[in-house]
Amino acid sequence: MENSKSTKRALLTSVLALLMCVAMLVGATFAWFTDTASTGVNKIQAGNLDVKLEYATAWNDDGSVKTWADAEGKTLTFKTKDNRAADQILWEPGCTYELPELRVVNNGNLALKYKVVVSGIQGSAKLNEVIDWTMKLDNADFIMGSEHSLVAKNNDTVDFDIFTISGTMDKNAGNEYQGLSIDDISITVYATQDAVENDSFSNTYDENADMTPDNLDKLLFVNLTVPVAKNAEGNIIDTIISNTVDEDINIENPNFTFAAQIPAAAIDPDASELKVTVTPKTAAPAGISVSSDQGVMPYEIKIEGIKADNDAVIPVVFYIGKNLKNVKVYHNTTELIPNYGGEDWESFGYNPDTGFLAVSPKSFSPFTVVYDAPAMTVDGVAYYDLTSAVTAASEGSTITFCKSTSESMKLDLTAPMELKGITFKALSGVSIHGLQLASTSAKTRLTLDGIKFEGISFTDRVVIGQDTSSYGLSKCTDITFDNCKFNLATSTEKYPDAIKRMGATVSGTISEKEAVAYMSGLTVKNCKFTNVRYGVYGGKVRNTTVENCTFTNCSSYAVRFEDVAGKLNVIGNTVNKAGGVLSINTVGNNYSTTDIQTDVTIKDNNAVSMTCRNGYVFVTAYDNAKKSGKSTYTITGNSCTYTQSFDEPLNGFRIKSTYGPSVAEFIENK
Repeated sequence: MENSKSTKRALLTSVLALLMCVAMLVGATFAWFTDTASTGVNKIQAGNLDVKLEYATAWNDDGSVKTWADAEGKTLTFKTKDNRAADQILWEPGCTYELPELRVVNNGNLALKYKVVVSGIQGSAKLNEVIDWTMKLDNADFIMGSEHSLVAKNNDTVDFDIFTISGTMDKNAGNEYQGLSIDDISITVYATQDAVENDSFSNTYDENADMTPDNLDKLLFVNLTVPVAKNAEGNIIDTIISNTVDEDINIENPNFTFAAQIPAAAIDPDASELKVTVTPKTAAPAGISVSSDQGVMPYEIKIEGIKADNDAVIPVVFYIGKNLKNVKVYHNTTELIPNYGGEDWESFGYNPDTGFLAVSPKSFSPFTVVYDAPAMTVDGVAYYDLTSAVTAASEGSTITFCKSTSESMKLDLTAPMELKGITFKALSGVSIHGLQLASTSAKTRLTLDGIKFEGISFTDRVVIGQDTSSYGLSKCTDITFDNCKFNLATSTEKYPDAIKRMGATVSGTISEKEAVAYMSGLTVKNCKFTNVRYGVYGGKVRNTTVENCTFTNCSSYAVRFEDVAGKLNVIGNTVNKAGGVLSINTVGNNYSTTDIQTDVTIKDNNAVSMTCRNGYVFVTAYDNAKKSGKSTYTITGNSCTYTQSFDEPLNGFRIKSTYGPSVAEFIENK
């Protein structure tokens, strides 16, 4: 393509004013990244983690795959009956095209778990709206990004999975979709060792290994080829290569994450095309020091078609992420100067507001970006404290903790705040020493709705909404903890309760105030709690589930609620060494004049070594709604062993007090 001088100047001088581009993974290459694990006693023998991605090249008469080939660096074409060229495959309403079968193979001697990510769809987003993409693993539907496992290679026997990707165009798609295209689909396999090798002291040392090396899942992939640009006289002119989704790059509103301007003087006169590849590496080159408090983005950048003795600078800009601090850039192992001017190959420029990095090398080889590791990211953007991160988050955002902490993180609120539909996660190996997502004043009421915590390891308590019973500090709805770990052995809290939310004190008739006081919709599932007082502690809860969790070494009960209403499900939990499993103060009536329908289900829990504090494994002090018939109980399938002998089985549910309308009763476990 021919580009004007004004476009050239814009690329050179406006790069540091670029706006953020949301695309993160681009290209048409197949790539994989592996890690290693090693055994730990006597002889040290490194394990071999070797995953391959292959594609089908020939088929038997029955449709089964006859031959496979290495998929690295290959660009696949959708299958057709007549094997037509890729540029002759035309989509029309109702048609379905399928890529050749792909196969993930474990060639190593370590069991592995992997996930497949499809990304980098370029071209028309509008056309993609009317194409339904379907993925199948071994002929069964599966979700992209979900985990799958392969056993280790045994002699010549390897384990593998076969998957297919197909697209069907909506039969009702209209003429407005004519002439549009979708290009450059990148398929990446992320793999790590699975927690099945009994090689060190147990088989769990790698059970939480991340699928991707740190930062790798958000690095840039580029594989682009363009013809050498020439003018009307046939002379070579400057050529721009970018992964723009449109014909031309847009400086004011970037539609790309990578762009390079190849000067005519740098282009080999015998070259007919230019090819650029940007490939993330798994580690910084030897000679570049990266501390534990730093993040690193190592790239191998190559451009084919330039002169071997090129002496002209080649401006390159690409997105590395917003808000990064203390950015350093290395070309090979030489640190560049942070004063980019567009023509200096020894310098670089980075704009934290736009997230773009600019360099102007004369030759290409490894480029490494080193920066202060952020405390967390919000949808890939770096932040260095909790308050700024949650302020930047919006509904649908993911906040990812990037580094371990030694102190509890707290919100610094100066005004009311509402957080809705936000998910908290953490990088592999990161542990959080407490989190207080809470308000301390009614003037800064915190509203939490649809907040999720997924796969995070905590070493101190998590406070949701508020830490005291003062009225009006917070309102909490639909809070979920899934697959989180809590070990509070090092906590200095007087009451080391892993998950805590105190409800406000409210009395009198049920009212709007009570909707604020209660946490409505708390789900804790697949979590592990160790060395706590209570694993889950709620002041006032409605519609609560604690399911498939493990509690070990609880100085009191595994779960404690002050007031319960709506539905309470405590199902399938395992409790070892605790005072009991469930303790409640009041069921079905918060000392008000109106009973609340409350249904309690305690099912299939296994308790071991209970001290039976207060006498019973499952207990409430009061049930003020039992007499009116508005509270029901299902107690079944529970088992228990005790640290002392008792005359009667105690793993039923005990209503203790006869105070007021409460009626003492023991409900047997069935």
